[in-house]
Amino acid sequence: MDLLTYKRTEGLTLTQLSARLGFGVSTVHGWLTGRRSPELLALPQIVQRTGGAVTLADLRPELAPAA
Repeated sequence: MDLLTYKRTEGLTLTQLSARLGFGVSTVHGWLTGRRSPELLALPQIVQRTGGAVTLADLRPELAPAA
């Protein structure tokens, strides 16, 4: 599931999602709008803090292992 779907499913505001992920509002907004992609070091934190609902393949498909 992508971050926007996760945000909607969990009923979170942008501020709440940012706090949950541990990143600034402007950074998370950039991810949600597609203007930015999460940095490599942020990926494990996002996956962990979403309980695995958002995966590496969802965040950066080009980095996900081939099936």
